Amino acid sequence: MSHRRAVIYRYDGSFEGFLCCIYESYTRRELPLDLLPPELAQPSLYPVRQVDTDTAHAARVFDSLAKKLGPQGEDFVATGFLCGREDKALLLYRFVELGYEIGPRVTSMRGHPAVEPVWQMNRAVRSEAHLMTGFLRFSQYGQALVAIMEPKHFILPLIAPHFCGRFPEEQFLILDRSHCAALIYRPYESRLIPMDNLELPAASQQERLFRSLWQGYYQAISIQSRENPRCRMTHMPKRFWPCMTEFQEKEDAGKLQLPEEDSTSPFSKEVLP
Repeated sequence: MSHRRAVIYRYDGSFEGFLCCIYESYTRRELPLDLLPPELAQPSLYPVRQVDTDTAHAARVFDSLAKKLGPQGEDFVATGFLCGREDKALLLYRFVELGYEIGPRVTSMRGHPAVEPVWQMNRAVRSEAHLMTGFLRFSQYGQALVAIMEPKHFILPLIAPHFCGRFPEEQFLILDRSHCAALIYRPYESRLIPMDNLELPAASQQERLFRSLWQGYYQAISIQSRENPRCRMTHMPKRFWPCMTEFQEKEDAGKLQLPEEDSTSPFSKEVLP
């Protein structure tokens, strides 16, 4: 390793950009001490080089992952990059570097310092994705369903197949506020797009009635004498609560009546042509 020049890489923060950092390190015989996206750029005593994203270079490295690390190793890298850790790129680089040396058995070497962090990142990402399939709450706006979430990790690519398969005939939008992205779906067509925020119309009277009924049901099935807040937070982490209907302000169902169907939809022609 000593014959390789130490350097700091800066890249655009994308997965393709990360793969290009791997390509550059091997073609230039450099040892990256860190791989920094734009939001983490900082002064350094080491040489700093900007790595431009080249799709051809990224594709070449991605193809090599399955060949050198095996299908599971390739999945470890792709899923690990969805993690919200700031140092994920450097940890994944060390994992790939070790995998290139020893092959597919790298995924089973949990005791190795270059492997254990990647195991932990994969487990965290997949665990949050699994929880979100049960904790995500949709509201109806006209003919569309809308859900908002604030996850630690970029799990939209992992939960997309679940919800597209669960609601194949619906049109819906899932907004990830944490990562400024959204999943847009209409029957048999889906896309991931950048989206900072979403201005939604006021909830219809029908939607507010359904929210109130759901909140009432949630309260009705609870057993007050057996309340255990710590146990509830174990099974339903508190960080998910702000986006869950049952923890929001309760409507008075007795004052709400079902109106005529509202045709308002957040799916504009600009978003889904």
